[in-house]
Amino acid sequence: MQSLDRDILKMAQKKLKLVNFAENVRRLRKEKELSQSELAKAIGAHPNHITRIENGRYIPALDTVMKLAEVFQVPLDYLVSGSNGSPEAIHIEDQAFAEKMRLLNSLDKKEREAITLFIDSVLSQKKLLAFAKEIAS
Repeated sequence: MQSLDRDILKMAQKKLKLVNFAENVRRLRKEKELSQSELAKAIGAHPNHITRIENGRYIPALDTVMKLAEVFQVPLDYLVSGSNGSPEAIHIEDQAFAEKMRLLNSLDKKEREAITLFIDSVLSQKKLLAFAKEIAS
């Protein structure tokens, strides 16, 4: 009986994450004042595809999620989890890496934005793949 309860809880948690993703897509689309058809065109998909995503019936491929994040101008992490990934405190144990992070302040705004976009993409891809594996299992 406990195993069944754990399985039901696990399924509910997966559904909740899928619902959060769906709600984030719908909310961001509306904030950008886009119709489902307009969003579909912007990412090269069929409008029914957007409907299925927003209804929580479909998890799109990573490239589609990346296109959505680009259209919405948000990091992938925000689109998937609603989190902006801004921790209150950062502790970096690797001192060489920490020094590189400090040196980022010497870059101009465009260079920092490019590096931030790259880091967001790598980290969000990892999170999205973990999310997809969790939903699939």
